[in-house]
Amino acid sequence: MCSLSMLDRGMKGEHIMGICGCGEYDAVYRFKGPGEITYVVQIYPGCNECCTPAGIILYAFTEEDMELWDAIELPEFQIHNEGTGIPVIDPAILKGRMSKVCGEDTEEAIMCEELIDNLFEGAVSATIEDDRRKIAKL
Repeated sequence: MCSLSMLDRGMKGEHIMGICGCGEYDAVYRFKGPGEITYVVQIYPGCNECCTPAGIILYAFTEEDMELWDAIELPEFQIHNEGTGIPVIDPAILKGRMSKVCGEDTEEAIMCEELIDNLFEGAVSATIEDDRRKIAKL
C-alpha cells in the first residue's frame, strides 16, 4: 500500500513504475504516425504498490517493433482533426463503486458522492497542471 511519505517521494519523481509488475505491456489501441511509425496506446491504471498515478503510455513502434511486441492485431484508433477521446475513468462508474463501499441512501453515501464530485475533477486538473510544469522545466 502506498503511504503518504511514498506519495511525497513519487511527486518528486523518485518512484519506479512497474517495479511490482504493474506496468507490464498491455496495449489497447494503435494509430498511424508519420512515416513508418505506429503509435501504440496503453492505459495504465496506476499502482498503490509503486505509488504511480494512472495515465496513458505511448509507444512509438517501427513495423519490426509491432511484430516483436505483438501489436499488429490491436484495433486501429482513428484520430480526427477535432480530437478523439479515449475514456479512462468514468465518473459514473467511480460513483457506482463508491456506493458499494459507502452504501446507498445513507449520510455516508451522500458524503462519498460529494467527495467524488468535488475532488475528482480537481485532482485530474491538478495532475495535468503539475505535468505541464514538469515538462516546461525540461
